[in-house]
Amino acid sequence: MKKVIQHNIISIVVRLLSILLLIGALDRHPYGYYQFLRVVTCGVAAYLAFIANLSKKEVWTWILGIIAVIFNPFLPIHLSREIWQVFDLVTAVIFFVSMFFIKHVESAE
Repeated sequence: MKKVIQHNIISIVVRLLSILLLIGALDRHPYGYYQFLRVVTCGVAAYLAFIANLSKKEVWTWILGIIAVIFNPFLPIHLSREIWQVFDLVTAVIFFVSMFFIKHVESAE
């Protein structure tokens, strides 16, 4: 049980950090910031999709999987700044809302 609580705290912290980075992306930064943002957001989305899948939350798994694909740093999608700002805000909101719906579950070990 203690391990589940620790995992939930970690997942909340990484979501909050990602949310701050996504909101920060609305300002102008060097290109490296956006590359870092892609890595962090893709990683957090993939991690949350994994948790959602373990929790049998299929819709959340798909939503977060799509976010991971959109922000993936390996085959980047090139969009205008205005479109990325919309994606950044929507993703920040999704990560925030996910804190109430996606939590670690105790595994059957």
